[in-house]
Amino acid sequence: MLTIRSCLTRTSIALALLASCGWANAAPTPAAQPAATAPLSPDQPIPLVALEPLVDATVRQAMERDHIAGVTVAVVQDGKVLLKKGYGFADVARQRPVDPDRTLFRVGSISKTFTWLMTLNAVER
Repeated sequence: MLTIRSCLTRTSIALALLASCGWANAAPTPAAQPAATAPLSPDQPIPLVALEPLVDATVRQAMERDHIAGVTVAVVQDGKVLLKKGYGFADVARQRPVDPDRTLFRVGSISKTFTWLMTLNAVER
């Protein structure tokens, strides 16, 4: 059964991906589309073999299209990190690559969205 909490979790993952790569208004392209498969149930884990190539292609395409120097992506499901990767450069001048465990990025206005999601979560309880 889908609840507001499970929807919020899925939404926060999607928002984190969208915000970190700046593709909130971007339309998906065929290269970034996953192969047609049956939808996952809420308690079914996302298969890593399908997730990583999709994230890699989508992030690289967004970085190229929007001239993004570097980004980190973390996909979390049920409190477990399924994927954590850094792409591009944390410091372009020094060619220092992004390290998903050490590189920090300013979050900007996306924090308002997460605050709203957590407020809805608190109201549900």
